[in-house]
Amino acid sequence: MSPEFYYESLDAIDTLFFEQVSNVGDSTFNNKHNIDREILHHIRRSNEISDRLGRPKLDKSRAELLLETAPNPAFIFDQSENIVAMNDMARLAGFRSCQVLSNCCTSEHVLMRIRDFVFRNDSQKLLIEPGYINAEKNINTCIFVRRTGKNSKPHGEKQDGHLRHQYFLTMVNLGFDQSKTELLKETYELTQAEVDVAVHLASGLQIPEIATKRNVKVETVRFQIKAIKRKTNSRDLSSIVRLVCGFSAGILTSSQLSTSGRENTEQAPQLKIQKQITLSDGRKMSYLEQGDPEGIPVLLLHTIPYGAELIKGAAEAAKRMNLRIISPYRPGYGRSETHKDAKGDAYINMVCTDMHELLGQLNIDQVAIAGIAIGPVYAMRFAHLYPDRVSHLFAISRTPMWKDEWIAKTPKRQRLFMRITRHTPQLLSLILKATMAYIDKGHAKHSFNVACADSTADMSALRNPEISSLMEKEFVEGLIPGVDAMHHEIVLGMKDYSQEALGLKHKFYVLHGDDDKVFNVSQSQAFVDYVPGTELEVVKGAGHLLIYSHWKYVLQAIKKKLG
Repeated sequence: MSPEFYYESLDAIDTLFFEQVSNVGDSTFNNKHNIDREILHHIRRSNEISDRLGRPKLDKSRAELLLETAPNPAFIFDQSENIVAMNDMARLAGFRSCQVLSNCCTSEHVLMRIRDFVFRNDSQKLLIEPGYINAEKNINTCIFVRRTGKNSKPHGEKQDGHLRHQYFLTMVNLGFDQSKTELLKETYELTQAEVDVAVHLASGLQIPEIATKRNVKVETVRFQIKAIKRKTNSRDLSSIVRLVCGFSAGILTSSQLSTSGRENTEQAPQLKIQKQITLSDGRKMSYLEQGDPEGIPVLLLHTIPYGAELIKGAAEAAKRMNLRIISPYRPGYGRSETHKDAKGDAYINMVCTDMHELLGQLNIDQVAIAGIAIGPVYAMRFAHLYPDRVSHLFAISRTPMWKDEWIAKTPKRQRLFMRITRHTPQLLSLILKATMAYIDKGHAKHSFNVACADSTADMSALRNPEISSLMEKEFVEGLIPGVDAMHHEIVLGMKDYSQEALGLKHKFYVLHGDDDKVFNVSQSQAFVDYVPGTELEVVKGAGHLLIYSHWKYVLQAIKKKLG
């Protein structure tokens, strides 16, 4: 149960219980004879102790929580301008060595504006300051600063007998790198010349300056601007500048910088909105709306315990593609309440009943459903129970099929959990509590780095700070209620539902990465071979984190099927 020895404990359990399994295979292995009564008693006693102790309360300040969820480089500094903490994106952006505010903000003008806000402000809640963060004026940013309250942690934060205020600072880079340029080009079907002109306009250059810089005539630039206006539906040059800067900045973190979550919504409409409904039995159900709120509805069913929230580029693309992505959190995840007695098929049916009620409250008659990993099990059951409410089915990174012979081909960490589930289920609850304790200590990011270590594609995806930070946030928030739902779903994930899939009116369109090491693409191929009418798209260069790294393929497949 000690987070400090989490992986050592897993290795010891693997050796103790499953050292002989490779000799006979998981399909025929019987572990009952390998566990003596003393060990079983120890497992039961450990479970009782952990239940009695309960889950330790987390003591994180509001500033730290903001830092964890910020999608851009972010810092916490105090009234003495000391950098108290920074997130991974700030470290990767080159600010790792910054110890005081002036180290990371070398622009005198911006620094003075921040100091005015900190020391001379009594009423202003939020500072928004466009400008260059550095003295060289080559990093064009917009700075956001908010006071987060007084720090009460006992390591020298008192000044003159009083607790110091702390401040949350984040920045949006308004510049364009190659990836943003390519995305802008693809989104609005611009030529390379038109993209160059649009970016130059957003950088503040005048038309003659752009012509000189590009070594073309002024008339050529004017012609290209007309084409940009037509393709982007912009009225004038100011509209083009606003569009390009907004595209570069992406989703501003108004929901995280605002205590109410509603400030600045007129200036920057949110593409991701957290909502909650009350179900007919009184339980609360939370869900996330992303993309176009007036678009074609798509239910996106998360995996264990992440996948509900799209990365910024995917949410923007969903809006452009007229897709309304609705991601419900299943009972026992996040802030969705559950019935403790619902397990197995009863839990699956409860999830489907909840989703059906959600669609009713949203006045949605028919919906496409895309499930990630364990998600297709619920998509399949929903289509079985409510066939007329479903237009299309999509499975991402896995299908509702299982064979025990696949366990041996699974990476080490997932293989251990599968073997515990199959051969020593009485141990699973204890192991999941240990996992939760490890995550509560701040090791969520490390845990999925270890889990994805076998896939080159997934490790490449996790080097993207936005992806790793989003996964960490979802991992932590998903397990707020505990591990009961996770426990159910690990068990459900090792059941075969392919027979039920045979009787479906709708057939799955499956997307699977060719470098998925958690669930090999051959498993999806086996489902395709067994269930006639199933389609499989193998995504080259993608791993198990397909929904994060290769989201374009997912959205394009959905859009193509929906027409």
